[in-house]
Amino acid sequence: MDSWRVLPVSLDKYLTENNFYKPGDHLFSGDSLSLLPNGITFRDRFTAAFMRYLVHANKTPEEAIAPFGRSWRHFQRYLTGGNQTPKMDVVVALASASGVPVEWIIGGPSRHDADTAKVFAEVQILEYRCGEADLDAVLVERAVMAQLPSSILHAVQLSAQSAKLVVVQGGDRTTTFRDGDMLLLDSSDNGRTVSPTEGVYLLKIGDAAYLQNVALTEGGLCLSDQGEYGGVYREYSDLNAIHVIGRAVWVGRSL
Repeated sequence: MDSWRVLPVSLDKYLTENNFYKPGDHLFSGDSLSLLPNGITFRDRFTAAFMRYLVHANKTPEEAIAPFGRSWRHFQRYLTGGNQTPKMDVVVALASASGVPVEWIIGGPSRHDADTAKVFAEVQILEYRCGEADLDAVLVERAVMAQLPSSILHAVQLSAQSAKLVVVQGGDRTTTFRDGDMLLLDSSDNGRTVSPTEGVYLLKIGDAAYLQNVALTEGGLCLSDQGEYGGVYREYSDLNAIHVIGRAVWVGRSL
């Protein structure tokens, strides 16, 4: 057996008793899970979720990591308890693929009952892949859905149907948003309408995507990308060529 598959005996017993690996079941949708045993770490929960995903996907680990955008060699470092900790985009992708809520992986359950399923909502994931040098970014729709805590949606007064979770890949200090950042978009009619005041919007102009500060001007739209070393500004007068996907209403970033 691979060393990364070895979980604490107390956790292994807990997962078995709660049918954690049973194919076809979606966790927390029916009977509640009892509290986790003491001493269970993030690495233990992350590994357990990955093992559940392998059972459901019926794939080898090397085949199964495709949705996470990491090599198997890199991903193994998350499982072996080394210094590498997965960024939130990987945790969200694993939660969606395994059917294990994000909050369970991050912190474990404190209380679950028959209403726990209402605590989470499925939200579409979009990858915002930043281009290199002067190349424009591209947008990719993920096949999996994110299980987002409903409390976040309630806080920003947004329904799951109108929400999109954007995961940034490849940004650096020269851009407003960096690798691993996550943004929640309002893609309702209201969210796709650019207001006179500046806001952060996700736009598509042709095949290029822009996740930037946007302001409505007399001449059209002004886009600005503010990094640590100054800003880049663009103006577009042909509004018909611009597709507004949504306005950012919440941002998550690893510290």
